[in-house]
Amino acid sequence: MSEASLEPEIADDWQTKADALEAREVWAFEEAERREEAAEIARRKRMLGDNLRPMDVESFLRLDLPKRDCLLDPVFPERGLAMLYAPRGVGKTWAVLAIGLAVATGGDFLRWRCPNPRRVLYLDGEMRAEDLQHRLSLLTGAMNAEPAPGFFRIACADVIEAGIPDLATLEGQAELEVLMTDTDLVILDNLSALAKGDENEQKRWAPLQDWCLAQRRAGRSVLMVHHAGKSGQQRGTSRREDALDLVIALRRPEGANPAEGARIQVTVEKCRGASGEALEPFEARLEAVGGMAMWSWRALEPAGPDDRFDGRRADEALHAAARAALLEGETIVGAASASGLSRATVGRIRQALVAEGRLAGGGEEDVSLLTYQQASQGG
Repeated sequence: MSEASLEPEIADDWQTKADALEAREVWAFEEAERREEAAEIARRKRMLGDNLRPMDVESFLRLDLPKRDCLLDPVFPERGLAMLYAPRGVGKTWAVLAIGLAVATGGDFLRWRCPNPRRVLYLDGEMRAEDLQHRLSLLTGAMNAEPAPGFFRIACADVIEAGIPDLATLEGQAELEVLMTDTDLVILDNLSALAKGDENEQKRWAPLQDWCLAQRRAGRSVLMVHHAGKSGQQRGTSRREDALDLVIALRRPEGANPAEGARIQVTVEKCRGASGEALEPFEARLEAVGGMAMWSWRALEPAGPDDRFDGRRADEALHAAARAALLEGETIVGAASASGLSRATVGRIRQALVAEGRLAGGGEEDVSLLTYQQASQGG
């Protein structure tokens, strides 16, 4: 047999050996990953075995727990979780910047006071840097004292090449952990920009809630800024409010005139540990005077039942608008757009109308509800 006739057989043999070597390398890599995962599981089991033990009531009552002071007395406690929400254009960023500066200087914000200066980290996810700079210039111009060095730090996505990492992911949280050193209050402005994804997806909220609770265990407070939906309530899953100590809503008062400056009705919707007059709704006003942005406030006259914001009535009004649109022949997508409700909700309303005999069957209602739920995630 000639030498040339052996070349294909030799080549095949080398290829077989190369494939076997690659397979061994892949197996070794996967085995190392399996061992690392097993070691992590064992570590967590040991940690839980040491720490996850219930206490009897006497032992719990004897715990030497630190005294909990306030960042904004009396509504926002140390190691507290808070949310401030409002429709677009009402003044959310103006308000949280003022809160951050008050906490950083031991000053006042409206009817609340910060007893002692605390270190603030302000994370801005979407505002143009020049706009943020302008607002801070106007607000600090009206203050008696500026924050001490290191007491008001800013991470602005507009001047960070890669932006701010996604706080709804474990990777993003790990990247931001280095910024949390020497921080008492973290302000997230705002959730839509800093924790991306579908706001109605509860699973998307869980990692961020875990991160907020971890900040509280580390002795920090978190203030989240969020948008209001078309119903007037905070947008997305209501589970966000479950772990919060404080929820503040900003709304435009009836008959507000833009020429009067920014007029805002401030409502404390949830507050743990405080009660009485400090929680009564009031009106705030922001005016630019001589290159300074100045806040003022006044108490409101006691409101009658018809003057108070009623989330249930607002929700009923949206459902009524969707029903009317469907009965007029509108599609589910069109009725959802007209009412501000999700397509999944409008799909259920249409099914109910068909069951009541007010709409003919067939067509859209035969598409599964899951289809509407999936479609509604797109907006």
